Amino acid sequence: MGDMQRYLERLILGLLVTVMVGLAFHTPLMVLLEWQIPTISVATKAWKEMLIGVVLVALVIYLWRRGLLREVMTDTLVILTGVIALLHIVLVFLFDNSYVSEVSGLVLDLRNYLLFVELYIAGRYVEGLRRPILVAVGVGISVIIGFGLLQATVLPRDVLSAIGYSSHTIQPYLTVDLNDEYVRINST
Repeated sequence: MGDMQRYLERLILGLLVTVMVGLAFHTPLMVLLEWQIPTISVATKAWKEMLIGVVLVALVIYLWRRGLLREVMTDTLVILTGVIALLHIVLVFLFDNSYVSEVSGLVLDLRNYLLFVELYIAGRYVEGLRRPILVAVGVGISVIIGFGLLQATVLPRDVLSAIGYSSHTIQPYLTVDLNDEYVRINST
């Protein structure tokens, strides 16, 4: 395998691991940055979407160079995910709603479908990728569950206020049925 293929493999792996671990820290980090720097740009908040886009380009080049692009494009799971994504796009235009919120929701949905397909394809065709991705997912899950357990047991309910969570960003905590005895932890 050539140097370009190895470079593409490392790039795909590095970006996917960054996204998978970064998702665990994304919301608190963005709230903190927006609290400290109110003029933070949308591009900063969309770091994961930009990385997912770069992964898409790198995967297409990688698969094309290996002669696998046609095989991937005829994969049943890839086609099914594409049909679901297309259905989302069509539905946005069929209903008369606020297109700003509709497009925002569409981007959120499509981002998840694209990441799923990228992980599926990369795990299937890029050598040595499965284990590091699983470790990255495990790290992200551990951080989220660990913080959730701390929130539920020892941390004060408004601990996230210290990094900018508020009624202007994201509530530092929520209650179930407006009952202060039943706090819903943010890690859920």
